[in-house]
Amino acid sequence: MQHFPENGWSVAGLAQSLEAQGKTEAAQAVQRRFQAAWKNADLPMTVAQL
Repeated sequence: MQHFPENGWSVAGLAQSLEAQGKTEAAQAVQRRFQAAWKNADLPMTVAQL
């Protein structure tokens, strides 16, 4: 994240990781960061197509 701070994909992954670890309060804080980062996106976040 050093090159692209608040990258929506990275922040979303961090929120999922924290939630999986049971760190609900931290996950909610990061989820708010995601919402701010993704608010002007043209497309909704979906699973990456491989």
